[in-house]
Amino acid sequence: MFDGSHHFQIDTLILSPSFFLILEVKNISGTLIFDADFTQFIRKDGEKEEAFLHPLIQVSRQQAQLSTWIQQKDAFSVPIETLVVIGNNHSVLKRTGQKMYENVIHGSLLPNKIKHLQRHYPKWLLSHSQLESLSMLLTEAHNDRNQDILKQYGIDTSHVIKGVQCPECFHFSMNRKHGSWQCPSCDHRSKTAHLQALRDYYLLFSSMISNKEARIFLNVSSSHTAKRILQSHGFTRVGVSNRGAKYELRFGEGIR
Repeated sequence: MFDGSHHFQIDTLILSPSFFLILEVKNISGTLIFDADFTQFIRKDGEKEEAFLHPLIQVSRQQAQLSTWIQQKDAFSVPIETLVVIGNNHSVLKRTGQKMYENVIHGSLLPNKIKHLQRHYPKWLLSHSQLESLSMLLTEAHNDRNQDILKQYGIDTSHVIKGVQCPECFHFSMNRKHGSWQCPSCDHRSKTAHLQALRDYYLLFSSMISNKEARIFLNVSSSHTAKRILQSHGFTRVGVSNRGAKYELRFGEGIR
């Protein structure tokens, strides 16, 4: 959507007659540390640490942008709540300092959190018809990403290197062995090296990818392997038949 100054994206938006709820979903494993002093979101996996933009900053920005968008439409004045939902219930959540993060929860707690908000906002501010009108406005405002990077820079699709690049020595391409990727050049192993390749596909070609397209781009021969890779990161499958099904590639900030 466009708020008049910037385009913005919301993972999930729940509309109710008494409040709206923005969900920023993070499917991240490991120990997740919320640092209040440096407004960082740190993922610790073994000895490796990675720092990302704090997801509460993301949802706060989305909250302000959605509020601006609603005001521009002369629509309705309804409280907008936000939640950061950690989809992996095995992830360990920690914080630095004394600050509490009540709107950061595991996915299993989402139903209880929604019930709590319903009790907190008992008064209906919108009718069913107003909710339907707003839903139509939101649908009309949705814009698919349509920038053609290859066309913009005059690059032929045949010149795009396929396969999974080694994150250590940058060799193309890694081999899929026993559920992980192994580099034939430096012998580095990784379970998630394919994510960067899928991001590249998203930026260069499309936000939708089929099993066959994934096999070609990742340079894997097995349709079952491609299916496991796409499903393991929670990409939404669109389509009923196996032949016509595609997966929606979505990468929130900080997803690894």
